Amino acid sequence: MTAPSPGRWGPRWSRSSTSRSARTGLRDAEARDADFDPLTVETVVDDHKAYYPGATRLRVRVTGDRRDGRLLGAQILGSTQAQVAKRVDVYAAAIAARLSVDEVTDLDLSYTPPFSAPWDPVQAAAQAWQRVREPLLAR
Repeated sequence: MTAPSPGRWGPRWSRSSTSRSARTGLRDAEARDADFDPLTVETVVDDHKAYYPGATRLRVRVTGDRRDGRLLGAQILGSTQAQVAKRVDVYAAAIAARLSVDEVTDLDLSYTPPFSAPWDPVQAAAQAWQRVREPLLAR
């Protein structure tokens, strides 16, 4: 499998008055064109602990290779306060380092209740991807 050069993973983001979106890496069609077997899982998770004021929902899509688990891409949609751009940077760094989705769950990311949960949304989305992939491997 050949993959585009690291420069092509380039994170991108956009904004509106109430939301931010960002993506990095490959989406399904792009991954298939690069000879990967993509699996994309979407999850919705709070940007930080719900008991702390101001928690908002993030919609996170993680794309990984079904065969070897390599992280291929991610997209995030959330509120203006949800640190969308910084979270997509974590995925961009993980892609550049050729990490698997499983390895993303093991990253040691900072935890402060006003900004994140013990499992950051980046990791929670990776865990959701793992839960979908595991039964597929058993087939």
